[in-house]
Amino acid sequence: MWTVLSRVFPKADIPVVQMSVNPDAKPEEWFKIGQTLAPLRKKDVLIIGSGALVHNLNLMVDNKVDPKKLYGRAVEFEKWIMENIYNNDAENLLKFYEKAPNAKQAVPTSEHFIPLIYALGAGSTTKKPNILWSAVTHPTLSYSAVRFD
Repeated sequence: MWTVLSRVFPKADIPVVQMSVNPDAKPEEWFKIGQTLAPLRKKDVLIIGSGALVHNLNLMVDNKVDPKKLYGRAVEFEKWIMENIYNNDAENLLKFYEKAPNAKQAVPTSEHFIPLIYALGAGSTTKKPNILWSAVTHPTLSYSAVRFD
């Protein structure tokens, strides 16, 4: 979170409350937490979900896996996530482990993915999300920025 905030607010002149994530909870529960936060937006509270869509550091150091294959799989996963975000398909996104290609490889543990679901839950269900940035920066890492109005 600090990396994102230090770039957006370099003077560090805003109050910040950082939330914990529960990787043992189900995606539907993460989404409900986001929905619980949604009313704060009407009070000018900025909700940022900071993490990484693709985050598999174990594969980063595994020399037995072809980086080109890993990169292709990461791109495929990222594309699926972004398409479902753009289409505002929360139901599909909450089932990403079952439906998204290469999900178990892209997100072996959920702590870096959960903030996206918090932000998705806090966002509007009637307005299209704005995908500001989406990039697979390494065969096992990707970073994206989405604005949920």
